[in-house]
Amino acid sequence: MDDRAARRRITTQRPFANAYIEAPGFIDVRFYGDLLLLKWFSDNNVAYDCYQDTDLHNPAWLSQYKVLVLATHPEYWTPQMRDAVENYLAGGDRVTYTGGNGMYERVDHLAQAGPHVLQRGRQPVAVARSGPAGVVGARRGVRQLLLHGHASVRGGRRAPVLEGTGLAVGDEFGKTGYNFAASGWEVDTRAGAGAEAPGVVQFAHGVQHRGAEMCVLPKPNGGWVFSAGSLCFNGALAHDPRMSRILLNAMNAAVS
Repeated sequence: MDDRAARRRITTQRPFANAYIEAPGFIDVRFYGDLLLLKWFSDNNVAYDCYQDTDLHNPAWLSQYKVLVLATHPEYWTPQMRDAVENYLAGGDRVTYTGGNGMYERVDHLAQAGPHVLQRGRQPVAVARSGPAGVVGARRGVRQLLLHGHASVRGGRRAPVLEGTGLAVGDEFGKTGYNFAASGWEVDTRAGAGAEAPGVVQFAHGVQHRGAEMCVLPKPNGGWVFSAGSLCFNGALAHDPRMSRILLNAMNAAVS
């Protein structure tokens, strides 16, 4: 039985109708966070091209880039989109994931649906739970969290993305941001990523319950994923230079 007509239709156009204005007048970070990321690119002389998420259905264009950046809230994904990213990583390329609650809801994309996707169900889906980024969505978290820096990883080596930040074990950073602190609203953690994400290294986490987990996940042939794990990450880049340096380190490493 074809139940497509009964499924929820989700627009892929931005801005969307429920981009709320939050006190004291800030625009919903789910929309404005992407603009803050693009501003950060410009401020830090990072060259970039923009694509829509659904462009991953015809991923030939990916081969010209060393790094794919996923922005603030890439929640709704088709299996074809996920496969394109997995194949990209398997070839030794890199993904920088600067958002939260990514690849959480499985959808179908139909040409006749126009700028919409059709949601498959109301439960988190297996395609997202396989953990291509090493983390999975933990849904809505507590706002106003901080990140807790871990300056060393396995073998006592310092995490490369923390170089130049001045952060030591136990330091807190990302306390303020455009809407909220760096870890909050909707966040990702390693819980549920399971055995399909071996070798994932967490080097920072939100200090409150269910806070974001900032991780690096190695992939075959030199590929890897940097995952900020929080929908509010991009909103904190201009408020804490250590946050900005972490992302700059990840971007420089990705293209090296």
